Amino acid sequence: MAKIKLIVTGDMERLALHESLRRMFPGERDGDVVHWDRPRKLAGTTSHRLSLDRTPHRTMLDLARAMLDEVGIGKRGDPADLVVVVDDVELGNVGQEGTIVECFRRAVLARLDEYEAGTRDRYRALLRERCSFHLLKPMVESYLFGDPEALLRARV
Repeated sequence: MAKIKLIVTGDMERLALHESLRRMFPGERDGDVVHWDRPRKLAGTTSHRLSLDRTPHRTMLDLARAMLDEVGIGKRGDPADLVVVVDDVELGNVGQEGTIVECFRRAVLARLDEYEAGTRDRYRALLRERCSFHLLKPMVESYLFGDPEALLRARV
């Protein structure tokens, strides 16, 4: 089985994004069934104005830690084959999307620095091969209107 894990920052995404994406992508990969695991929700990272002048904010560090945990060990020793982090640009950060991405990159590097060299190298390889960060503008809800049942699944 191929396991996909989404890490999201909103309730709607936690409830419905994986179901909507599952309907749009093949249910099999290289003979393995693709399982879209229930998304993991963390606090939003773009709700406050981000700056490159400061060390990464705690919410960014938490998001980076969650991505590394899901690809490295998983919740119960069952790491994901693909980890997709999804966040959207809140009003306070409109126009500084590059800053958001750089803040996340710095948070990932800060978390990687917590490991010894061998473990850090293993995680770097996993990040390149199995992880993705998606910053959405407009907000993720706009992408779900292509799925007529998405709002029902989100209990809207």
